[in-house]
This record gives sequence, structure tokens and C-alpha cells, in this order.
Amino acid sequence: MFGTIMIMFEPFEGEVPAGDKLVQNQARIGLIQLEQSRLAAELAAGRQWDEDGFNGAYDWIRINCHVPANVAGDYLTVGAHLPQLAQSVQAMLAGEIGFAHLAVMARTAQAVGKAFDETKLLPLAKDNSAGKFFYKSLHYRHSASSKKYAGEQAEQAETNFLHMNRGEDGSFFLVGSLDPVGGAVVRSALEPLARLSGAGDHRLRPQRMADALIELAGHKTKIQMQVTSSVQTLLDLTGAPGAETEFSLPISSKTVERWACDCSLTRVLMQDSVVIDVGRAERRSEDPSGGRSMPVTSIVNGRAASALPRGATDITSSTGCTAVATNWKTSSSYAPDTTGRCTRAAGS
Repeated sequence: MFGTIMIMFEPFEGEVPAGDKLVQNQARIGLIQLEQSRLAAELAAGRQWDEDGFNGAYDWIRINCHVPANVAGDYLTVGAHLPQLAQSVQAMLAGEIGFAHLAVMARTAQAVGKAFDETKLLPLAKDNSAGKFFYKSLHYRHSASSKKYAGEQAEQAETNFLHMNRGEDGSFFLVGSLDPVGGAVVRSALEPLARLSGAGDHRLRPQRMADALIELAGHKTKIQMQVTSSVQTLLDLTGAPGAETEFSLPISSKTVERWACDCSLTRVLMQDSVVIDVGRAERRSEDPSGGRSMPVTSIVNGRAASALPRGATDITSSTGCTAVATNWKTSSSYAPDTTGRCTRAAGS
């Protein structure tokens, strides 16, 4: 579909600010990267890499073009999906997005397969930086297939590792890697303990985080995490985005469901909301006018909904865990959201 991309560079004329030169030069680099991607797809389809004794086009590009692994991967992924990215290529040629946006688009197409719809992602690419667009693309991937997204997160959890090596003086050196969900849990536990303790606390952040880890390991503590999720995500409906936490990439509906079943939820009061207690054997909502508490009746399986406070919705997951949410706040184009705080015991 795409032939050789003709690149013509015009010299700078007159006094051009350094910032303008940077922008123009980066646009030129993007065009070269686009041509590199087309050539990478051509290389992958041929046998030159095999004749030269390489395991694949990926290794050939990485070694012979002297580029890191992620650059070689971007070239191959973009090149392989160029036929699906016609509008995005035109947007890049017009200067509306960069090659980094195109790489995210191609990797999303690779992840979701036939469900990929360029028209839904391109407006997001135009309105956001490459990093922010990557984050939003994960929500799109979850909406396209929540089960596949949950499976990918589960696979990441299988790669967790932690090595503790001891030095000659008895000190320990920690080297490890955590999946996004696990890392968010650990960081949520460490952050409150790593805050400055006062004006006389001159510890740098790395030391405070290390001290927080020691404190966490030596004492049982509760972990507070704030999770923002749409109702559709809680119910694992098709087309729902992923949920969000403060220290993680978007998480799957299955993870939200597991956390909701493994924690106690605390009150969240939004503007004009009715206070709802969640997690008790009998949920009760307080009359905002100061009256006595009123029992809250579930609306699941045909039970009465009239006892629910105005604006409240009873949500039951596929495993039977129930939560109540009131007065949604919209934070994305996908669905209204509800925010809740999840308190988990350390190690749970």
C-alpha cells in the first residue's frame, strides 16, 4: 500500500530559534523512521536476515542498524501494520502526531487484532502526548477485550522476581521486578511511610523509601488504595475501559473484582451524595438531614430497589461481591466513574 516515502529537506533560512529547529528536525526524523518501518517490513518478508545468519529480522535490525531493542521492535510493528494505519500516517505527514504516536497505534493494533478501529484512537493521539496516548490506549485495549487484557496482566504477574544479595559488611542489595498491579500495591503501602517526618528530616527520597520498606516489613499495617472504576468495568461489560489507581497503569476488571472481595471499603462522600457504608453484613445509609440510619436493600436478583438512596446503584460482580456507589463523576469519554477507597491488610 505504501511505496517509498520521498523525503525532501529544505535548509533553514534566516534566524530560526533553536526550539523551532528542534521541532522541524524531529519531524524530519519521524519521516525517516516511517521509511525505516516500511523497509523493516520488507526485510521481515524476505530472507536476507536468514542468509546473513540471524534468527530473525528483529535481531538483524538491532545489530546492523545499531539501535536498541525497543527501536527495532517499533520499526517492525509499525511496518507490519501500515495497511491498517492509513489515516494515522496521513496525520503524521501533516504534523498532527509523531512517530511515537504511530508506534503506540501499531502496538495496539497488534494487541487487539481484528477489533482494532483506527478512527477511535486517532483523535486521542492528536489531543495527547505520546506518553498520555499510550495510557489511554490501554483503556481502549481493555474495552476491546477485557478478558485478554486481564490475561496479559496475569502473565506479567508470573514474571515477578526479587533477589536479595548480601555484601561483605552484611548489607543487603535488592534487585527485582514487579508487575503493574503488584507494584501499585507495594507503592501504595510505602508512600505513606516514606513521607518527610518534619522540618528536621533531611533524608532523600531513596532512603525514605528504604526505611519505609523496613517499617512495613516489621509491622502489620493497612494499605489504602484509591481505585476509580466505571460501573461497566465493575460488571465486566464489553466495551468498558480499565480501572485506574494512583500508581499503576489501567487495571483489568478482574483485578478490581478480586480487590473488592479482599478488602474493606470506607465511606466516600461526593458533592450532594448520601453517605453509604459498604462492606457490612447489613449496609445502612445515614439520612443526610441528620435522622437515623436507613437500611439499604439490594436490587440484585429481583429484590426491591426502592430502599436504595436516591442516586445510588447496587453493583454485584460475577463472584457475588457487592458494592454501592452514588453520584458518578465522569472522567473519560468511555463511561461515568465511581471512586472508592480499598483498605487491605498487609500481605493480603
